[in-house]
Amino acid sequence: MLLAGHQLETGADRVQLPVPSAEAVAAAEAYAGKLAAEDGVRYLDIPGLKSAMDRRNQESIYLIDVRTVEEYAAGHIPGFRWFPGGQAVQRSDDVAVVKNGRIIFTCDRKARATLIASWYRQMGFREVFAVDGGTTAWVASGGSLEKGQPEELPVGYQQVGAALRAVNSELEDASRIFGATRLRTLVDITAPLIRNGVIATWILIFIGSIRELSATILLFTARTKTISVTMFDLRESNDWGPIAVLSITMLLITFAMILLINHFTDRRST
Repeated sequence: MLLAGHQLETGADRVQLPVPSAEAVAAAEAYAGKLAAEDGVRYLDIPGLKSAMDRRNQESIYLIDVRTVEEYAAGHIPGFRWFPGGQAVQRSDDVAVVKNGRIIFTCDRKARATLIASWYRQMGFREVFAVDGGTTAWVASGGSLEKGQPEELPVGYQQVGAALRAVNSELEDASRIFGATRLRTLVDITAPLIRNGVIATWILIFIGSIRELSATILLFTARTKTISVTMFDLRESNDWGPIAVLSITMLLITFAMILLINHFTDRRST
């Protein structure tokens, strides 16, 4: 056993990780360099990073900060989204929607960013980079850091909110003037007007959820196995034939749902 002969601490209530020593940081950086060479992770210096950031309007480039939320809130490179290391690996579909896009990871130096970039290389992503020196190099080059943590909104919140804002409040006011209750106004006025927006949002969420792996693992039981989990197990055994069949099945389900919703909305609007 790895812990045999060691004294274990009990009753600890710390939530903050200890600050790594200089020796530990140096060892991690050296290991990161070795890992990058083995898995094909490429490094971007600060001029290269700035050049990539300038091209975000012309190509798909994802900027990901893999540090802790406290570190990110204290100061991050402008434009970088926060995905802590473990979540960045588990939620790769959320990190990079376009699989052939360029993914750039950063941390305070390069060890953590290189580790996550290495995982992405092993998962088949080709255009994977780590910022050499991370936020430390960015500040040293004269760049400024943004502070704070962006507010995380539920999926679909903005789309449904836009549909609600498009409803003229005078319609609801007129309904109330003529004696309708709030519930009747919602059923007869508001709901029909936002119906298409809600349905479109549901389609967006459905398409993203049907291929989700991390969430569907919670539905896995001895008798029940979701398509995503089945495909993951087959991938581990390199059984690509059934994977292709299941992939086509998922596409057909998605197309069928879209056609069904389009038929429903067209019929209700006529």
